[in-house]
Amino acid sequence: MKSEHTVFVGGLNFKTTDESLRAYFDASAEVVSARIARDLEGKSRGYGFVTFRDAASAANVIAELDRSELEGWAVNLKPAHQRAPAPHPMAMASGLKPVA
Repeated sequence: MKSEHTVFVGGLNFKTTDESLRAYFDASAEVVSARIARDLEGKSRGYGFVTFRDAASAANVIAELDRSELEGWAVNLKPAHQRAPAPHPMAMASGLKPVA
């Protein structure tokens, strides 16, 4: 899965499911995967990620559907970015500075 193929979807209705998220975007481009971010209790965090077949599809979806309505809520679409890995907990506990 390449990050340039993945779109961050913010402002989701807390009742939106992985399946309904996928179906919404599948109507515009070929979706490889769609998932809602959830907390430890399994509750939606109000955002998710959709991965498309190619980067052009992801860019087109952002241009066409940003601020569109999904299940009654206006969604905010942006290119997804991979997060930097978190420093190892033992390095933090020992006072060592993480290597950049």
